[in-house]
Amino acid sequence: QRPLWRRASGNKTIQNGRLSQANSTLTAKIQSRKIPGCVGWYRMRKQVDPTGRGIVLLLIKIKVEFQMMIYPAIDILNGHCVRLRQGRKEDETIYGDDPSEVARRWESLGASYIHVVDLDGAFSGSSQNELSLRGILGAVNIPIQIGGGVRSKSDVERLINLGVDRVIIGTAAVTNPDFVIEAVTGWGAAQVVVGIDARDGQVAVQGWESTSQISALEVALSVKAAGVKRVVY
Repeated sequence: QRPLWRRASGNKTIQNGRLSQANSTLTAKIQSRKIPGCVGWYRMRKQVDPTGRGIVLLLIKIKVEFQMMIYPAIDILNGHCVRLRQGRKEDETIYGDDPSEVARRWESLGASYIHVVDLDGAFSGSSQNELSLRGILGAVNIPIQIGGGVRSKSDVERLINLGVDRVIIGTAAVTNPDFVIEAVTGWGAAQVVVGIDARDGQVAVQGWESTSQISALEVALSVKAAGVKRVVY
């Protein structure tokens, strides 16, 4: 449908006239205009119109798929790899005592990227697990993105200098929107991501300890206007 789909850059064969023989077929790629990461392919056949009026193109088949990247996550609390039930730090399950070893395991299983959360930083407002982060960075050869306790430009600079590929701004995107603009201006949208945690549609901040009166959509639109290209939701 014209409003939804556009031809991808590689789909030039029809325009170049390569589909010139009657009853020949062509497979071409299309991309969604409205759904990032959604691509598709269609097959067309050129055949002689039995009425003798010329040659027509017939749509034979269309296939659509989403391209999704899965980020294995390592949530760190007091140096342990944990999962918090509904974000409550008093209700934790410990999955490992060595974040770097967990990172190596994710890489061995085929991970191409690792998502790290400094939960101590998220709760306290300042990064607390630099030693664990250094261990992860030294243990794997795949890029790392990290969030939790990122509240200032100096936090972003320190993490980037440590070797982190992308820094995630969470609570500060709600409490200090100008910081997001400054971070994107200073390091670019390729290295600055905004994390949006939501409960009942409202943004949760400070490691899920409190819920703001701002909706997730409002924050998403705000950071988009600030130049952010990626959101972790």
